[in-house]
Amino acid sequence: MASLLRAIAGPAVHDAALSANAFARRTALILAGATAFTVAAAFVVAAAYTLIEDAYGPIAAQLSIAGFFVVVGIVLMLVARNAARHRPPGVYGVLGTPAPDEPAGLPTIATAFALGFARGIRRRDR
Repeated sequence: MASLLRAIAGPAVHDAALSANAFARRTALILAGATAFTVAAAFVVAAAYTLIEDAYGPIAAQLSIAGFFVVVGIVLMLVARNAARHRPPGVYGVLGTPAPDEPAGLPTIATAFALGFARGIRRRDR
């Protein structure tokens, strides 16, 4: 029985491990890129502040930089609000889960069960 389940769940376990590694690598690269963009944005803001301060004074520099970020924040909030209203057909919820009439969750649940069952068998065989 254990070898049959191992044969059935083995490819799924291998695919899940590869997917987890690819996901972790992609996530690390995205975080590194986001960090680089954040540092670059900080230097751009510092340079803009210095430029505006030299031309118009410190109060004008602070107000213009703050005003720019207020406008950017408002635009981003409006875009997020509109994106939540306009979803593709068949998608609902915050995470974009499939609509209830689509039985797409069953293979995922079955795979999770097979992975958990195979893990339990491996722990028991130790």
